[in-house]
Amino acid sequence: MDRHKRRGYSQGMRPILALTLLLLSFAPFMATADFEAGMRAYEAGDFAGALAAWRPLVEAGETEARYRVGKLYEEGKGVARNYRAAAELYRPAAESGHALAQVALGVLYQEGWGVPKDRHLALQWFDKASNQGNPWGQYAVGVWLAFPGDWENRLPATGSFWFELGAKQGLAEAQYELGDVFFSGDGTRPNGKLALYWYRKAAEQGYPRAMAGMDEILSGAFPRLEGDEVETDVRQSFVWTLKAANHGHGLSQLGAAHDYLVGRGVEKDIVEALKWRAIARRAGTVGEVLEKRISQTEFTRAQVAEAERRAAAWRPIAVWRKPLVPPPRYPSD
Repeated sequence: MDRHKRRGYSQGMRPILALTLLLLSFAPFMATADFEAGMRAYEAGDFAGALAAWRPLVEAGETEARYRVGKLYEEGKGVARNYRAAAELYRPAAESGHALAQVALGVLYQEGWGVPKDRHLALQWFDKASNQGNPWGQYAVGVWLAFPGDWENRLPATGSFWFELGAKQGLAEAQYELGDVFFSGDGTRPNGKLALYWYRKAAEQGYPRAMAGMDEILSGAFPRLEGDEVETDVRQSFVWTLKAANHGHGLSQLGAAHDYLVGRGVEKDIVEALKWRAIARRAGTVGEVLEKRISQTEFTRAQVAEAERRAAAWRPIAVWRKPLVPPPRYPSD
């Protein structure tokens, strides 16, 4: 008997076997190509196209694809928002050690989105990510400890330790929170220079809240920073106010309107003041003090018309990314 037949296959099966092995060898490259096609579609704003490219990878058990498609479901991009579907996608990715999926799943448990609300289970997932050195995981643990739902049991000093870990890895949100710790003295001694250092780190990455923090600390509005007070610089304070305003920070838009109105750190300019007031109003931000001062100020219809024209033409320089972890909530929030 032919030796090939004894082994259970004929000469005619050898090309089929070879073709099968060849296709299997190309599978990782095909998966990579599909994933990259999905990324290109996502970055172009074609979320439905990204979903179409990634869905076969999810069905094949690709961890990164599960996380990416989970985010599409969580954020309602290219598909109807479905937190439960997001959780079902995150879970196997998180269990396989994907740090961002662990953070994302933790957020769903923290907020009670698509799963039963369970802050302690959320912390377990955040901790898994932080133990891998992931800065979002470290930041999430910090937020969990420093800003719990029950305000009386918060641990700001312990939270700041985790903020520092994330901050040192360059995460702007963690840098801002660490700057805020030193600015407010929440769980530690106030330190103006360290607050300024970490605010600046985050602000230079384009984080609007940190730009607003730079404004506050340079304005001299809070002179309680003991031992190493930061020198007041109203001109630089205004520079950061305007940067934050142009990045869409609502309170800074009110601040820019106020500064132009009274000439704080910049020459008075009623048209610019009215422009920034209109931009802030459009975003739903209104300031009673500003409204009172504007009501006591004389201006012409032509100035109002020009301010409205500028406000209509204004667009933010950039829109900050949606954070993976919701920012801290204060009792008044």
